[in-house]
Amino acid sequence: MKSKAFVVALVCVLMAVANASASLIDIASNYETATWTNGSNLGSGFGAWNLVSGANSGFFIWDSTEHGHGDINTSDLAFGFWGNSGSWADANRGITTWGNNHSFSMDMAVQWRTGAYGLNLYNVSDTALFDGSTLIWNFNIDDTGYGGTGWDYYSDIILNFSFVQNGSDLDVTVTGSSVNGSWTDTWNTQVAGETLGGFRVYAGSGEAASGQRNLYINNLEVIPEPTTLGLLGVGTLGLLLIRRKKQQA
Repeated sequence: MKSKAFVVALVCVLMAVANASASLIDIASNYETATWTNGSNLGSGFGAWNLVSGANSGFFIWDSTEHGHGDINTSDLAFGFWGNSGSWADANRGITTWGNNHSFSMDMAVQWRTGAYGLNLYNVSDTALFDGSTLIWNFNIDDTGYGGTGWDYYSDIILNFSFVQNGSDLDVTVTGSSVNGSWTDTWNTQVAGETLGGFRVYAGSGEAASGQRNLYINNLEVIPEPTTLGLLGVGTLGLLLIRRKKQQA
């Protein structure tokens, strides 16, 4: 009985250690177009979506590969944006779980670059405060290229963004890849003296509507800093082992 109890306790501790670094996610397959609306939130680690669109722009849930974009789907679905004829689609969201050594990542698929598409980061989590004074970083995609990377054009490019809070600085890694082009590359920078609070993904074009001008994102993930809870779990495991050795002596 004692051995059985010890095994149960050991399993519980190992599960606690594993959960200490468990990620907080939101994915498109949690939603349908009718449920991805302003104020919706079917993930964890994030605030509600603040979706802003115009007469010729909007949001949808669909297969990212339908018009030749890269595959960032979960269960054949991704978050989709469309904006044309001078209208913009802006998806704003705060990050509710954040601290030192936390990380945030997201996938993006873009094809035609006529117009402007991209990602803004802000140092506040309240989307009502997103403006030029709280903007800390921008990655813009247009005819001139993909942000500051200098990468060539790929119609099926996938951009993976990863942000890690490194003390008072924010480390940025962008990984680009193309299946059709058999290409991948990584670009790094740092936002000094800033803490991540939230983000905006935007899409807009002065051109007519076209599926190739859609923008897609998916696989939003926050990974909390695991050290404190992990050490607690390891310490508890150590105490259990010591206690078991005493019982066997």
